[in-house]
Amino acid sequence: MFILVGTGGALMSWQRPDPRHHPGLPWDEFNFVTVDRKYRIIVHHCTDVTPGFEVRFPDNDLFEQYLAFLRTVLKPTVTYTEKVWPGSYQ
Repeated sequence: MFILVGTGGALMSWQRPDPRHHPGLPWDEFNFVTVDRKYRIIVHHCTDVTPGFEVRFPDNDLFEQYLAFLRTVLKPTVTYTEKVWPGSYQ
């Protein structure tokens, strides 16, 4: 019984911790984007078009929404290339 009262008091006084932000690359670091419409893949690149951050989408609607979002947050000087991404088999 005492354990339940102690645990209940601890839960009632619990406060949400401050959010910790992940130190990732800022949007300004991306200079290239490869768009693979056939397999619904978008790859972000920093300085070289070979390695990159690959994102795969389950449907065309989400793919197009994300691509539209990228166009609003990335620099206007970003180069967009549309091609089949190497190794993009299902």
